[in-house]
Amino acid sequence: FIPIFGASVDREMVPTGGFIIVLHMCTLTCMLFMWITLWLTYSTDPGSIGRTTANNTHSNKNNRNRKTNKNTELETLATKLQLQYDEALQKYALQQEVDDTTTSTTSAPPSLPPLCHSCHILKPLRSKHCRIQRKCVLLFDHYCPFVGNTIGMYNYRYFYAFLFFFTTSEIGFVITWCQYLLRATRWDRFVFTSGLFVGVFVFPASIMFCYHSWLLVTNLTTNEHQNKRRYDYLQQDSNPGKFYNPFDRGFFWNVSSRLFFPCEQSFTLSSGDHGNNLDDDDALLGDNDGSANNKDGKEQHRNLLAHVV
Repeated sequence: FIPIFGASVDREMVPTGGFIIVLHMCTLTCMLFMWITLWLTYSTDPGSIGRTTANNTHSNKNNRNRKTNKNTELETLATKLQLQYDEALQKYALQQEVDDTTTSTTSAPPSLPPLCHSCHILKPLRSKHCRIQRKCVLLFDHYCPFVGNTIGMYNYRYFYAFLFFFTTSEIGFVITWCQYLLRATRWDRFVFTSGLFVGVFVFPASIMFCYHSWLLVTNLTTNEHQNKRRYDYLQQDSNPGKFYNPFDRGFFWNVSSRLFFPCEQSFTLSSGDHGNNLDDDDALLGDNDGSANNKDGKEQHRNLLAHVV
């Protein structure tokens, strides 16, 4: 839409003025940052914890890179959760043995905290096992095929920035396209068709950006919003079945914890936040006494998986 290197063009078709210059500069800048944030969304580990699989391309890629503090924290957390997984299964086994020795048939079966039997970890709150990446992901939002990665705790900021720059790029493109059509002295079917095709994406991009802006200020993930009735920690203690978000701690905390300073408090609850399943929540990240290291642990796992999977 702008002449390059003095190419021969119809001057009446070329918009001029300060507004047009600013429009071009803003649109091109947004397009540049759109591609940068797209790459960062794709290449950043979303917060994967659990077992490393041979088919996990992002894990293999990260293993070749230099370790960072974030990688070290994830490995430490994964080790702790694996130990707690072992301990939870051992407690379950002991309880089963006790139940087998009693004659009562009315006792309820022993309960288990949230476990992932694919990653062999005790699942933190707000996490979910991604079947595409084959790992549990902290603050799992969704898997996005358009960026080729799972959206989670550590790359949500780049995904949100990508939506912003993609939307603004589309809006700037549509405005430029309309300016061109209004000043054109002849009909150009290619320009009209290509501009219309690109402009259609303004609507889904704007809807996605507005939706994730709402999720951001309310501190929810896409997974939590779509499955809010499935998670006990999103229910009121006094009124089970009624939605309540204990992670909604105010606008500034919600935005900063999702975009700027994601931390352990982003997926853990204290006694002042919620009363539901607090013991289970504490166990997710609590200290482990190492009882899972006994010799019978692995044999118990083989015998128990048929009952708990």
